[in-house]
Amino acid sequence: TPRLPPIHQATAAVRAMVREVEKRLGPIDLLVNNAGTAGPFGPLWESDPEAWWQCLEVNLRGPYLCCREVLPGMIARRSGRIINMSSGAGTNAIPDMSAYVASKTALIRLTETLMAGNRRGYAALTRRLRHAGRRRAVATRAGCRRAVATVRVVRGSG
Repeated sequence: TPRLPPIHQATAAVRAMVREVEKRLGPIDLLVNNAGTAGPFGPLWESDPEAWWQCLEVNLRGPYLCCREVLPGMIARRSGRIINMSSGAGTNAIPDMSAYVASKTALIRLTETLMAGNRRGYAALTRRLRHAGRRRAVATRAGCRRAVATVRVVRGSG
């Protein structure tokens, strides 16, 4: 399994990517975190710890680093949106997919934490649909259903 770079290298790589995009296209108004990996399949106790953790690095650390890098500019401009693509696995237990389920659940909670920042005046939930009694927004693309959570940066009250 290929290893991701240490956190300081990944942070620098994301920072460089964001700076390059801003240099070529201007300020980032929209971030869509849509990369992901399913991780190792099989019982937790039989999974390779490195492969298991890499699934969390891709599905959670990647979106975290991207959000962390673009949010200061969005907050300064009082404008911007972040869309974190998740999965029904974030709200349901799926046998033999523990890393994927854990990473998508964590991504949903990270997004909800950003949305809760509205109390501090910098983020607001733009859309939340209810499906089968679960809190999640649903997008359909090529017949595939995925959970979507959107954070919108707005003018704050404080």
